[in-house]
Amino acid sequence: METEDKKNSLSNKLELAPLNGFFDLNTKNVLTVDEAVLYTGLAKKTIYKMTSHKEIPHFKPSGRIVYFRREDLENWMLSNRIATAEELTGKAQVHCMTRPASASKKR
Repeated sequence: METEDKKNSLSNKLELAPLNGFFDLNTKNVLTVDEAVLYTGLAKKTIYKMTSHKEIPHFKPSGRIVYFRREDLENWMLSNRIATAEELTGKAQVHCMTRPASASKKR
């Protein structure tokens, strides 16, 4: 019985281990590649490819080891926002209403 409890306890700890690391990522300002993989959900290979093509902000203080600022990753992940159809419709209506009258007569 005691052995079974130890197995269950160890199993629960192993299942929670990745979650504990994730919570640490929210408090760290500087992340390693492995931590950036967990934080962004991208594959390690993708992260390295993006750093070599300078598509993602990163630091290489020693010339080899890659680090990321968590805030930079957040900003990068939230860049290139796509507007909703409702937002685009509103912008189109404002544009049509504020367009000078002479612009519509040029045709």
